[in-house]
Amino acid sequence: MIGMRTVRSRIDRFLLWVPNTLRVLTGALFLGAALRWLLEQASGIHFALAAALAAATISAAVWLTRRVRRTRCPEDCSAALGVLVLGLIMTIVVAGWASFAIQTSGIGSYDVPTDYTPSTFVDFYLYTFADIMPGMEPMRTLRIAAEIDARDWIAGLPVLLFKLYVAWLFVGASRSWWRAARRVAA
Repeated sequence: MIGMRTVRSRIDRFLLWVPNTLRVLTGALFLGAALRWLLEQASGIHFALAAALAAATISAAVWLTRRVRRTRCPEDCSAALGVLVLGLIMTIVVAGWASFAIQTSGIGSYDVPTDYTPSTFVDFYLYTFADIMPGMEPMRTLRIAAEIDARDWIAGLPVLLFKLYVAWLFVGASRSWWRAARRVAA
């Protein structure tokens, strides 16, 4: 049986967790928007500059997500969640830019609207992320269709790599958090 002190302490912890989590998620979304803008500006200056920025960003995203394994959740879940979201947003932006670069260079081909931008491809990866959720199929349920579709294997390669990264991200984080929860319970 759980006592009133336990219930009150859990409520107090939750009330402290919510603003911290919202602050962390807002920061991650702001950094993602800034990165999206930077990649668009770098693409306008020179392709090599944008490619270097994309490579540095994806390296940072992988490094950040690997740090989640060292997070002591459930005590520090808001920080771990923020790192996961930031890594995911960084990956979505870079994957969108990579697909944009593939389309504009002619290496691969996508079915795209006539007035596409790098942001159109970032939106495509947001749709792809939403479609990854097993069993829910939110995009089909809400009748929202992506404006972009890969035509060949080269264009499909970044999409496949993105899906594999997301699976690695969530399986690794879940395993790490499960182990930490077992240590805390023991």
